[in-house]
Amino acid sequence: MQTRSVSRLVASISLSLLLIPQRGAFGAEPAAKPADKPAEKPAEKTMEEEYKNIVVFKGLPSHQLDGAMAFMSAALGVGCAFCHAITPDHTGWEKDDKKEKKSAREMVEMTRAINKQSFGGKDVITCATCHQGHPHPSSRPPVDQIALRKASDKDENPDPKAAPMPTVEQVLGAYTKALGSDAALAGLKTQIVKATSVGSDGASVKQDFIRKAPNKLLIVTREANGGTSRQGTNGTTGWMQSKEGERDVTGPPLTQLKRNADFTLDTKLAEQFKKLSVAGRDTWNGHDTVVLRGTAALDDHGERLWFDTKTGLLVRRDTFVKTILGSIPDQTEFDDFRVVKGVKTPYVTKRTTQWMNFTRTVDSVVQNPMVQDSSFEKPAPMSEAPKTEAPKSPAAKTN
Repeated sequence: MQTRSVSRLVASISLSLLLIPQRGAFGAEPAAKPADKPAEKPAEKTMEEEYKNIVVFKGLPSHQLDGAMAFMSAALGVGCAFCHAITPDHTGWEKDDKKEKKSAREMVEMTRAINKQSFGGKDVITCATCHQGHPHPSSRPPVDQIALRKASDKDENPDPKAAPMPTVEQVLGAYTKALGSDAALAGLKTQIVKATSVGSDGASVKQDFIRKAPNKLLIVTREANGGTSRQGTNGTTGWMQSKEGERDVTGPPLTQLKRNADFTLDTKLAEQFKKLSVAGRDTWNGHDTVVLRGTAALDDHGERLWFDTKTGLLVRRDTFVKTILGSIPDQTEFDDFRVVKGVKTPYVTKRTTQWMNFTRTVDSVVQNPMVQDSSFEKPAPMSEAPKTEAPKSPAAKTN
């Protein structure tokens, strides 16, 4: 049981949300084995070319299947076996033995038709609209309407003494100032963070996060039983390595990995969005906050960011990962900020994903160590962690 918990934790703390199974994940059995593919890199197959018994997703790129299955799983709060007749040896994905699979196909067609006819083809109506995390949707409103009445009263009777809403520029300016001086932020080029991640079920792993500007990242995860896995990007390509072997990261998972490898991900926020606006005020987890709403420049996914009005710091960031059926939320909370070489760094990060909740606590931070570029290249065999050399100055080792 503990091994299974650790495996779930390792999967959930992967920075690429959609990097889940390595076989026809959540979906059909692959139509051909990897050995049958030609040596040269072919054009991406469609879903029906890659998997068996594809009905409503014909003609779509095969890499989009995992995201679609993950979205339905999150929207209904169920696992793969809810619709798929999976056997003990993990075959049978393509079978139509369960009526739930037929219903799922009908619902996909229904939401497509509604969105096309009423919303110009946008994904406004999805599985989550009615199901809200439950296997079966409810046609009745909830009994407890207190929160709804409070929200309605607030909308109809706004506080005349409320402070005016700040602009996006004011919010981001206060955030940058709260993080540290311009010189301290500009001086950061590399970073090694060692942390402990603990899942909601108590399972824990040790992790090293090695970063190098502008966009290189290596994550080394060590389990208590001695197992080690790695995930990295050199800024262009991505890869994963575990006891099951090595594989390339491509498609949307690579986009997500490269996004998280951005060295300025938590500092230069304005550059990451093509659209950014003030969504309003919110009281969250004891913080009075201003919320910004944005559309990412990288891949058009949506985000919301909560900034503490007293400290100016970013205390929560929600990312909505796009799939062909809708967006999957991924929430990250930041706490226990400490100054490391002039820059405020969150030592506690809580993340809530579709699969598991976990808390990451920083054990140590080293700013600007020597890190070789080769550390971020895909390794051939399983090897040791990259060689790093901390600066000789004792001040560089502060936490």
